[in-house]
Amino acid sequence: MMCAACNANYNQFINVTAEGTWQVHMNTEVCNRLMKDCYSYLNATAVEGRNLLDVIRMNKFQKAKDEIEARLEKLQDTIETEENSDAIVAAIAEYQTKLEETMRLTEADFQGDGANDFSFGFKMPMNCNNETDCTWICDKMVQADGIAPEAVESDNNMDLEDITNSTGFETDIVPDAPVADFVDPVDETPARIL
Repeated sequence: MMCAACNANYNQFINVTAEGTWQVHMNTEVCNRLMKDCYSYLNATAVEGRNLLDVIRMNKFQKAKDEIEARLEKLQDTIETEENSDAIVAAIAEYQTKLEETMRLTEADFQGDGANDFSFGFKMPMNCNNETDCTWICDKMVQADGIAPEAVESDNNMDLEDITNSTGFETDIVPDAPVADFVDPVDETPARIL
């Protein structure tokens, strides 16, 4: 960083606030360099946090696989045998409810060694748009003596309330790619994605 003792005019760029905290006045170029260097880190942190939540959802989904398949078979049987549309709609609702229950994360999904895993989810700050427009980095991520506590214990870290309101995957499961990029492992021909 910088040595205040090396510059007799240190009060031009460092001062102590009334609360006793240090405040650094940064040159605009310093902030621009920090944004350029740190934006990709913040973005990667946000993506990896969402990926972690998706892995937890996929594990939960895998554990409920037999039950989900049973509800799907019941739905398919109802569609094939019932003429009553109310029975079909009820079977669809039952299947959909099971899917939503499975995809919704709750506090019970974060137990033992993974009790605080949800907090690794990071919500990109609203004023963070790209590497030249992310003032959060300068305002909240750094302080006079290095990394600010607000960067570690951030209001932007996810909490259980953020997670339990969602019943879908946080990220795209399959990236947007041409069909030819997906190859059937058995006969090595491009697979059709439906």
